[in-house]
Amino acid sequence: FVADEICAPLGISDLWFGVPPSRHDRVATLVSTFTNKGQSTELLSQAVPAVMDTTPEIRNRPAVWEAGWPSCGVIANASSVARFWAMLANGGELDGVRLLEEDRVWSFFEPRANTDQRDALMGFPFRMSTAGYYIAGPPWREEILLGADPNAHVLCGIGAGGTVAFANLDLRLSVSICHNRMFDAHPSLPEDRHPFAGIAEAIYRLAEDSR
Repeated sequence: FVADEICAPLGISDLWFGVPPSRHDRVATLVSTFTNKGQSTELLSQAVPAVMDTTPEIRNRPAVWEAGWPSCGVIANASSVARFWAMLANGGELDGVRLLEEDRVWSFFEPRANTDQRDALMGFPFRMSTAGYYIAGPPWREEILLGADPNAHVLCGIGAGGTVAFANLDLRLSVSICHNRMFDAHPSLPEDRHPFAGIAEAIYRLAEDSR
């Protein structure tokens, strides 16, 4: 479905739920010792058992690349991911191809109920829409990258180790950062020491120059 209904119309060529053996040589090797164990709740430990952890010992296995796990199984390059978010950033249309009505895209900003309360799975409050997108806002450290304006219309998807993609509908801007070095940027780090600080500065300088 993803290949036929999303990737093909948008010209996305390198996004996989289940990487075929012929493409294994293009998969980057994951490095670092980052793990979610330090922030796990009991429910999260059940939802993401040790055999599905984000460690290199597990995620560098070809069998895992081919498995196509829901939620965390996509393997792609940054340009392919960015094209999907560009469709959202442009109100559901990209390069003359419309996948979603603009009103539906804007409806993705409707927050789910009790979004300001502690989430039983993650262990802290975070802003998620009824459509399943993260809405820019605390407590994500990637907020440095998403932009500090609390009124900005930003939909995002955030993965382990700081992997992130987002659509800023105000700027019609999409960004995807895919990397193989997992890191855990502690919330106490000042903004100018966060790994994304320099990237964010460059992105918004380019966005301003292009307006």
